[in-house]
Formats: sequence, structure tokens, C-alpha cells
Amino acid sequence: MGPGGGPPADLYVEVAQRAHPRFTRDGDDLHVHVLLPQEQVAGGTTALVPTLIDGGKHVRIPAAVRDGQALRLRGLGMPPVKEDIRGDLLVRVGLDG
Repeated sequence: MGPGGGPPADLYVEVAQRAHPRFTRDGDDLHVHVLLPQEQVAGGTTALVPTLIDGGKHVRIPAAVRDGQALRLRGLGMPPVKEDIRGDLLVRVGLDG
């Protein structure tokens, strides 16, 4: 029964998404920019990459990474509404120095 004894009806909810200071969203995928010292990356390294839901993840950065290159971390993006799989996190690596 609806409000005031009326017939049942559909409920429409509008959700607004606010911009995040660190992440941008593309569907279920998230994008983040990480700036790393060039000397640290030269021989390959491990870096703590921020994640939206998990807090952070240690990721191996290959020695061959180029400035502006994106690394795809599968399953660390946004969870879809009705599924158990998450989108990906694309980490754009910036080299400092």
C-alpha cells in the first residue's frame, strides 16, 4: 500500500557522484596518477599505490616503465551494482627528476 493508503508506486532515486581529489572514474574503472623518483624506478621497484576501497596496494613497477605509462591493476576499480567483479585501477606513472 502506498503513502496515505494510496496504490503502490515506483520510487526513483537520483544519485550524484562527487569528484574525488585523487581518483577519476571511467565506468567501473578508476584512474590514479602516481609520481615516483626516476632513480627509484630505473632498476624496477615496488611502490605503494593508493586504492579507493582497499586503502593501498604494493605494486611492482617494472624498470622499463616510461613517464606517463599506465599500469592496469585488475579488480581494484569500482564494484558494479549487481555483480561480484570490480573494474580495474589504471595507475599512470609519472617520473620525477
